[in-house]
Amino acid sequence: MANGKGEISWQCSPSGGKMSSGGAPDGEEYVAAALIFAHHRWSASGKFDYASEAQWVLDVIRTRYFEPNYHIVRFVSGSNNTDGSYILPAFYQVWSCFDTENSEFWDASVAAAREFFHKAAGSNGVIPDQSSFTGGALGGAGSDAKRCVMNIMMDHNFFAADPWQTDTYATAYGETMRSGGDGSAAQFSCNALLGFGLPEADGKTFVDRLWKAQIPSGQWRYYDGTLYVLAMLHVSGTFKPYY
Repeated sequence: MANGKGEISWQCSPSGGKMSSGGAPDGEEYVAAALIFAHHRWSASGKFDYASEAQWVLDVIRTRYFEPNYHIVRFVSGSNNTDGSYILPAFYQVWSCFDTENSEFWDASVAAAREFFHKAAGSNGVIPDQSSFTGGALGGAGSDAKRCVMNIMMDHNFFAADPWQTDTYATAYGETMRSGGDGSAAQFSCNALLGFGLPEADGKTFVDRLWKAQIPSGQWRYYDGTLYVLAMLHVSGTFKPYY
């Protein structure tokens, strides 16, 4: 599934055949995190070398996808912009502990990612799909914008290192979403993580919407379905950083 540059094709056939020549950094970021979690949970079995696979993916991410001066992930390799839904500070903190040879790089990426969200979020908490590396908007908010809340609230749930995430962001975005959103399972799924950052009386509303959402189905619902599964793992307390 990888191309000659080491990128994992973002679109493949069920048999693993490449349907696209380039990668999507958010996918590889999740792959790297999953392999690191697997390494710390099951490496003793000796069946798979999760650590080596994780390091290979991390090296591709660091050298192909990150803008080295700003320490922000690119939208695609070689691009001069980013997508807020690709920015995952919680994962970078895990990577710093795993990839110790490049820990300074990942530590800088953690700080840059958290600062990016401060600048990219509007007064209503909405983050556009495309942004400059410094958080300037390069367009409007579309389907990718809804995933940003999952990235930010996951970081708060795992590490609680940035008070802005709850004191400012969750409050503003929660108010916007109280009567907004597109009613999709993806929207309900991502919004459910506001339950980690809002007082119980406010946050429960968003979690309840996830419980009541119809389970996504059909071959074209991979997007809603993946976010639905991730959200269920998060709010059930079973998505944890093993590192």
